[in-house]
Amino acid sequence: MNQGARKVLDLLDQLSIRYELAQHEKVSSIEECALVEQMMNARMPKNLLLTTTGSTRYALLVMDGRKQFITSIVSKNAGYSRLSFADDSAVERLLSTYPGAISPFGLMFDADCKVECLFDRELLKEEQLLFHPLDNTCSVKLSTADLLDRFLPSVNHPARPVNTQTRE
Repeated sequence: MNQGARKVLDLLDQLSIRYELAQHEKVSSIEECALVEQMMNARMPKNLLLTTTGSTRYALLVMDGRKQFITSIVSKNAGYSRLSFADDSAVERLLSTYPGAISPFGLMFDADCKVECLFDRELLKEEQLLFHPLDNTCSVKLSTADLLDRFLPSVNHPARPVNTQTRE
């Protein structure tokens, strides 16, 4: 487990957020994450760091991993001109992690609040979710309510629900 993961777990402990931690082989794709989902009996969202043209605004999109990212729909529904994938250096600089380990936990390192958290409306129905704690050799299961109502507000990044599949 890397230093970032330890910091994530420390903050969860400080906030008295209950979680379950599982260590496993490195998983990088949503297909590989399906095995972790089965093992931990919860859904693991797709987490995408997105940016506007010119990298003037950033958004972390937390969406159902079984859905396709459709930039035109998400951009319009979230009020952005056009979102595309941020580069690896932005992932490291803004979220203190690497591609394949992106999660809302990285927002604790975005002290300047440059990244907005967009949350797939469909995931709001899930009782529990799984995320990598900035290290894709382990996963954390926690309640969706604790993530949305306790963790994200504690790092000044409230989630904004967005429809990811149909225009609003």
